[in-house]
Amino acid sequence: MGFKKTLTTGFAACAIALSVGATSALADSITYNVTTGTNTTNWTSALTIPLFNTMLGSLQSIDFALAGDVLGIVNITNTGASTANITATLTSGITVTGPGGSTISTTASGSASGSVGGGGNVSLSPSGSSSSSSSTTNPADLAAYSNPGGGSASGSASSTGNCTVTGSSNIISQCQTQSGGTLGITYNYDAVPEPASLTIIGLGLAALGLRRRRRAA
Repeated sequence: MGFKKTLTTGFAACAIALSVGATSALADSITYNVTTGTNTTNWTSALTIPLFNTMLGSLQSIDFALAGDVLGIVNITNTGASTANITATLTSGITVTGPGGSTISTTASGSASGSVGGGGNVSLSPSGSSSSSSSTTNPADLAAYSNPGGGSASGSASSTGNCTVTGSSNIISQCQTQSGGTLGITYNYDAVPEPASLTIIGLGLAALGLRRRRRAA
């Protein structure tokens, strides 16, 4: 009888330990990346946003990470007689709007410098990148980014560009600016326990119940 009690107690403790371990491992995440492509500013583009599959579990929070790039060519003509030292700067702001109207933005900037002789021409190629991040636990946002079975929803991205050239007053510049971005969406959720985990928990509880009944007897 003592051996049976020990065996039952050990099995219950083992099952409970395993179930606790399974429960602590239920937090999970999944990440999707959505790219805008590189386009000539100013542009607006439709996006397809992957939604969280509520069959995986309960969504707790969403992390957003937006990376933006700007690049282009600046053609410069020096109409003066003397050499001119010049700097060209390209700036592009990118904004992504997701389901429910949530937005995230970033501004990329890049500069390039050079010199051009009197009556000459030169081309500069500035480029740069930037990133921003945000998180939300707002129930309205979580609901807007969720759907049974997953699927997708419509979103949009837009970008504006700006070109600045500094140096001699006797210069003529022409700018061609392009920009693009990538949005990372990470869904943090509590996963639905697997059947094996539920079985372990059930066996542990059953073993404890059996032990108590035997003690009562």
